This record gives sequence, structure tokens and C-alpha cells, in this order.
Amino acid sequence: DAASSAQEEQEQVEIDEALRMEADEVTAAYSTQRLEAIVAERLGQKPKPTVSPNSDSLDGVMNLETVDQYCDAAEHGDDNNEALIALANFVSSRRGSIPARRNALAFLGSAAGLEPLTVSTDTLDAVLEAIVS
Repeated sequence: DAASSAQEEQEQVEIDEALRMEADEVTAAYSTQRLEAIVAERLGQKPKPTVSPNSDSLDGVMNLETVDQYCDAAEHGDDNNEALIALANFVSSRRGSIPARRNALAFLGSAAGLEPLTVSTDTLDAVLEAIVS
């Protein structure tokens, strides 16, 4: 029926627009250096070091690149769990771009399964709190 077809076309237009906006945001979020590091890592090569996580993010709001840097720091050993705590605080704030929050949340979800000896109880509590928020 024509009404159903028009509604489906409108939904497809809205989906296409949302995907375009997200793709534009992702493209704008990554520096060339960060993209090179991601590609090198995926190819099994040792990536050039990227900048350490930027601690002067405005009010804890991070972009995709900063989220990735914190994820890398947490993954490669962060004695004080500062990276996990920063990611948990960012997700809990419910501020910032959706792609950045989604990536941080996905990483925190995987971090929640870390061995208890590698993550303090307080950090694990903060991670779990961010996930359920």
C-alpha cells in the first residue's frame, strides 16, 4: 500500500541521515596519527606511539580519539586504574558524543570481566556503576 511504502521510504531516509552524521563524526574525531596507529596494530605491526590520554578534556567530556587513548592505556597496564576510572566517569556523565560514549561503554563492559587482582574493588564498582547508568 502507498502509505506503508512512503513510511518505509521516510524511515530509510532517517536511517541514512543518522548513519551519515555518525560517519562524519567518526571521520572528524580521529587524527591521521591515530588512524595510522589503529591500522598498524590491526596489521600486527608495532604502531608509532600516540599521545597519552589527554587529561585536560573539558569537564571530562572526551572525543573518540581520547576514549581510544584511555582504552589503550587501560589495556596496556595502568597501575592506578586511572584510565578505567576516567572512562567510567565519562560514561556516567552521559555527556559527549554518542560514538565516544558507546566505545567507552563497550570497553568498560569488557573490562568488567578482568581478573579481580588487576582491578581494584573501587575501580570495578565505578566500572559497573557506569555500565548500569
